[in-house]
Amino acid sequence: MKKNSYWHFIGLVVMLFSMESLSAQQDFNAYLTKYSQAFERKDALAMAKVCDEMIQVSPDSHWGYVLMSYSQLMLKDKEKALKYWLNGVNLSPLDYHALAVGVCNFAVQGQLEEAKRYMHYAYQVNGNPDAPRLLEEDLTLLNKYLALPLSELVSESRRIAPIYRNNAFFFQEMGECFNLWAQGKACSKTQVLIQRMKSWPVPIPYFSNTLQFFEAQGRLEVGDYQNGIPLMKSFIQQSGQDIHLSHFRASGFYYLSVADLSAFNYGESLVNAELGLRAHDQVPLVFPNTYSLYLQDKKVLALDLLERPGEKARDAMSLLTAAEILNNKMFQVKAYNYLVSSLLMTTNPEEYRLMSQFFQKANTLAKGDPALEDIIGGNYASFLYREKKPTEAKQLLISLAEKRLRSGQISDAQLLYNNAGFLANYESQYVESVDLFKRAIAITESYRSRLSPSQQLTMMDAQSSAYGGLILSYERLKDSEGLFLAQEQNRSRFLRERLNPAVKPMTLKQAQALLKPEEALIYYSTGNRPGGIIIHVVTKEQASIHQHYPIDAWLTLKKKYINRFSGRPDALNGVKAGPLEDVVNGSLIRYASKEQAFTSQHFEEAFEITRELLKSYDQDLIPVRNDFLSFWHDYLIQPIISRLQGKISLIISAEEHLNLLPFESFMDRSGSYLIENFEIAYIPSMTVLQEVRKRTYSDDRKPVIAMGGATYQGKSPQVGTVERGLLGFLQVQSDVQKKLNQGSNISMELAKLGFGLQADYLAGTLKEVQMIQAMIPEAKVLIDRDMRESVVKELDRSGELANYRFVHIATHGFAYEAIPELAGLMMTSPPEGDGTEDTFLIAPEIAKMNLQADLAILSACDTGTGKYYRGEGINGLNSALMIAGANGTLLSLWPVSDQGTMVLMTLLYDLVFNQDIPADKALNAVKRHMISGVMGAFYQDPVIWAPFVYAGK
Repeated sequence: MKKNSYWHFIGLVVMLFSMESLSAQQDFNAYLTKYSQAFERKDALAMAKVCDEMIQVSPDSHWGYVLMSYSQLMLKDKEKALKYWLNGVNLSPLDYHALAVGVCNFAVQGQLEEAKRYMHYAYQVNGNPDAPRLLEEDLTLLNKYLALPLSELVSESRRIAPIYRNNAFFFQEMGECFNLWAQGKACSKTQVLIQRMKSWPVPIPYFSNTLQFFEAQGRLEVGDYQNGIPLMKSFIQQSGQDIHLSHFRASGFYYLSVADLSAFNYGESLVNAELGLRAHDQVPLVFPNTYSLYLQDKKVLALDLLERPGEKARDAMSLLTAAEILNNKMFQVKAYNYLVSSLLMTTNPEEYRLMSQFFQKANTLAKGDPALEDIIGGNYASFLYREKKPTEAKQLLISLAEKRLRSGQISDAQLLYNNAGFLANYESQYVESVDLFKRAIAITESYRSRLSPSQQLTMMDAQSSAYGGLILSYERLKDSEGLFLAQEQNRSRFLRERLNPAVKPMTLKQAQALLKPEEALIYYSTGNRPGGIIIHVVTKEQASIHQHYPIDAWLTLKKKYINRFSGRPDALNGVKAGPLEDVVNGSLIRYASKEQAFTSQHFEEAFEITRELLKSYDQDLIPVRNDFLSFWHDYLIQPIISRLQGKISLIISAEEHLNLLPFESFMDRSGSYLIENFEIAYIPSMTVLQEVRKRTYSDDRKPVIAMGGATYQGKSPQVGTVERGLLGFLQVQSDVQKKLNQGSNISMELAKLGFGLQADYLAGTLKEVQMIQAMIPEAKVLIDRDMRESVVKELDRSGELANYRFVHIATHGFAYEAIPELAGLMMTSPPEGDGTEDTFLIAPEIAKMNLQADLAILSACDTGTGKYYRGEGINGLNSALMIAGANGTLLSLWPVSDQGTMVLMTLLYDLVFNQDIPADKALNAVKRHMISGVMGAFYQDPVIWAPFVYAGK
């Protein structure tokens, strides 16, 4: 370890592995000189001390670890030496010094053949003719402290050194390639280098993988994801469990996580960040490095975008702890910033104090550093606003947005313009807020076309807040035309463009032209506060805007029912909580206002409780259910009742949780259901309705194809335990998407989620389709083995499926919100399987089919639910069927009664086929018939008739 042995041919390593600036590198060189001086004195303790300082100062450089490994060998600590060496060689697997110290470690461990092998590796990556002599001297010195097979090692060194003596061209060409890769370019000499390496007696086995990593890294650094991502994935797969490349694998996952974020693949970004951390942990770390911080940061960011506040806060604390150990100010500021954002909208006084403490710590760390101040700028604007400085807050957000836009950080820029728009809105500067929201929307639109359909849905979900802000601003301006266009743009966009990529969102006047005199179109949009609603009523003659925020009614419902159903106590130590108080975690929380006392959590719980009550057959809960149904009528219908005078039909387009409530079950003050007074139909949007109305199909089609009586006898793949964790779900989701793109069987992924091929036989589904055949003799009926997925797909391929007015499927249905692709139907699963099919007909497969149906009926559970995307609505079987060609759909909002469904369908088919009544009107008539009581009390209950909702033409 002579001093001059530090400096020969390290350009390759320093250029590509070091993350320090030039000045930091110069400071680091001073440590190397200090180490050299201690080495000359043979002072192993001093050498180790300098190495410890090097690691503390530059934990990402291999030098401190490699030199510490040699120092620990001199100190006779073989185990510690090996750990340090593994850290060093992982940071720089092609560095001569790391490989030479590997020779020393394996020699000391008594693994002579391994020591000789690493001697080959070291000489292959070193162009200095003195390298063999210097390594022999290092081994000789080490022999004074630990017994080595010195003569055999020296003999091997002198035997193989001449083989690698004249390989200067190899280093020259390697340098050329590294320079090209650093620019994100390919190198034509890569294969020449690999072949040269393979021609040597003992080639470095991971050499080609390492080169692949650097090429992939270079591509990804310059944003060439098209070429970089496949290269990096190939590197990760081919590097396997190589002990030299664990750190590079971790870095590879980091780059993939970054690429996923840029493509709005938040779930995959989280998975890759976690896999990177696991790869990083495969190295027996003796001191943490900042690479783990980068990975942890991406993990927290992905959790934030996935709206997982609990996990985000937990991992942000882990990031903070690791950053404090490394004294890394940037990641400390980032961690505090994440923690602040987690609590930014809190109404809990204790949480607000904690948030203020986090912000002050972040602000103290960032003060005077523009880059760090930039990180906390968005949260700082929020604090400025709370300090009654709205103009300064808004200008800061706009300035940050412009800066992000210039640097290509489009998601950040979009969010900042969006937040500035809300500040302007809060200050009643509605014209300016419209402009700012439109800027945010323009950023979204400029990027959207580059994304896949699933990525577009995710992006719209993440960035739809700007559309929501635009809606709020137009509502305050009482601009019906602007409001309608914003509402139309903010729902069912994905479905609209799948139906017709060239179609533009409908204007208010165009919508009014389509309406009949007896129809009222009602667009519901949630307000800027939990419990607030914007109701836009459009008729052929006029449009009116209603903003409704019944906070007192919400607080009454909360105190009377929501807290009790959600398990929150209403008293502490015998003292009842007041109207503006809650008992949270054993403490009494007092809110500053009514608005703070009713949160988004309470709002969401109201929907959940309503749905549970509607699903329940418990007669004791009927009074409670009726209270909720009356509340929803007062909330959503009563404010506009005067505008509905003379109207017969309500066409409803709702958003968010409202999509999961059957409006027809709402009760007015006389106890009548809404369906008793109006015809009810649902639409995704008026533009979608117009596109569906344009489709006309042949009158020569056959009446019905009906499927039911499926049998479930197949065996699921053995996968061990059912996947329960978030990361497992996300990995399965990624696998599902890949396999669907390839047209592959997803039975393994379904089994991992607990979807078995064996299920309860539904006798009512067989009776249901037999009833259809009895009523309509020319109907085609598929039962039992004929109801296989392969049969249905063959009917589609042959074109026969497109030859039916009604497509009716009665079976088990499911909707898996965590993985939106998994909304579907369970087909017959024979004991021997169904060829290459998995026996589940899911939404993406249905969307690819060719239907020419007036109506598609899915007589099953939960077929009208699915993943809700802001800016789209529920993307599930309804969208899939409409894309496939169904002009109308009849789906269910919750698990349905086998008996009740059969009766409802019998009545429906009688009206449609025997009395020629349109399907939407027929369904409403059936529901009113059941409510009338002529069929008995069982059928009067909304649990039987309310789950089925009609959407479409």
